[in-house]
Amino acid sequence: MRQFIGLRSVLKSDNKRTKLAQKNVISSLLLKVISIIVSFEIVPITIGYISSEQYGIWITISSIVAWLSYFDIGFGGGLRYRFAESKAKQNYTLAKSYVSTTYALIALSFSLLGAFALIANHYLDWCVILNLSASLKITLRTTFALFIICFCSNFVFQTIFTVLEADQMSAKADLIKTLGNIFTLIVIIILSYTTEGNLKYLVFAFSFVPSLVTFIASIYFFHTKELKIFSPSLRSIDFSLTKNILGMGIKYFAITSVMFIIFQFINIIITRELGPENATVYNVAYRYYNLLLMTSLIILTPFWSASTEAFVQKDFKWLSDTLRKLEKLELLLIIVGFIMFSFSNVFFSLWLGGKVYVPVIISFFVFVQNACQLLPQCYMYIINGTGKLKIQLIVYSLFAILAVPSLIYLCKWFGIPGISSFIIVLFVSMTFFCRKQVKLLTRGKAKGIWNK
Repeated sequence: MRQFIGLRSVLKSDNKRTKLAQKNVISSLLLKVISIIVSFEIVPITIGYISSEQYGIWITISSIVAWLSYFDIGFGGGLRYRFAESKAKQNYTLAKSYVSTTYALIALSFSLLGAFALIANHYLDWCVILNLSASLKITLRTTFALFIICFCSNFVFQTIFTVLEADQMSAKADLIKTLGNIFTLIVIIILSYTTEGNLKYLVFAFSFVPSLVTFIASIYFFHTKELKIFSPSLRSIDFSLTKNILGMGIKYFAITSVMFIIFQFINIIITRELGPENATVYNVAYRYYNLLLMTSLIILTPFWSASTEAFVQKDFKWLSDTLRKLEKLELLLIIVGFIMFSFSNVFFSLWLGGKVYVPVIISFFVFVQNACQLLPQCYMYIINGTGKLKIQLIVYSLFAILAVPSLIYLCKWFGIPGISSFIIVLFVSMTFFCRKQVKLLTRGKAKGIWNK
């Protein structure tokens, strides 16, 4: 364990930038523990409220509607970078304009997108698309419509998350998300005692409730002394900044769009090839091992905007020192993941009470899939802070070309382990290329494609 002694210094430093990240990490860890407990309680209660099959349908519906999030064309990623850059240069008026303009652009975009999605939903036969019973036709159409409205509204409201993270206050963003989860759990518990299982009520609990919480929180935080100066206003909207926002944001959008092709089709492919019950099995296992990624993200998130500040100010020593410490953290989390796998059967039994059975082979492959994302995730967060994203885009694009046919083939012949195998190969490749790039960036020696 000697190699991990340096982990203490990740959260202990006299550097102002690191100390701010430390406060966010500690607060976010506490909030995430609460959020994790709540999220794990939600699953069995939700499956108890509806059936395992209906839960698989719900997971698939939410995955499909989540596609709409990729149509922000990178506004969120662009705002995060430009806001942090403006603050690092102490240009607060420009930072406020970036916030106001981004809110206006997202509101306009998702109003139009939501209207289009509702029209398309009216004519689509989801029973044919998802290979489900025709008796669910009306229920699915109504459920999709409600979810689309709530989702698009929430996407505008959750711009506050980007602002808080860009301002190195990620713990406050986590506070909003945790409160949304808590109120969602409360509503589901009430529904389970007062109504019969209904997908439309589930939409209300999972979509409208957190959306309302985020809206109220946005109003509150933009009236605090930290963010009041950046509060969005009509007078600060400057559409000439759109090019600056999208110039950087389109890179983040391109990467998330490619990731969308790879990841968002997984639930649909499993549902079509193996049935909705197996979509539930996969998502239960993924939720368990996703604790590793969630823990990693809690610690990495404050370092994204901190890396932007350091890169703009050419503080390469801070970048290099921080990277070494974060690498050790990710290796420690992989060891924790193996321990989680060792006790996974006991955990699933206690957690789900026999409602869903997760085979050991599926548990193992989903564990490896998540473990393989940890190291590249560490590298990508530092790289994202610098805005040098071309390497990521190239690697993701190559895998995206192969994704759908490969996932269908692997799922058909090898089941869920086949799905996980594709993701494992993807992130092993990302580890190799991103590590090389981040080492060059943190030493100030990146040239050519490694500096784009």
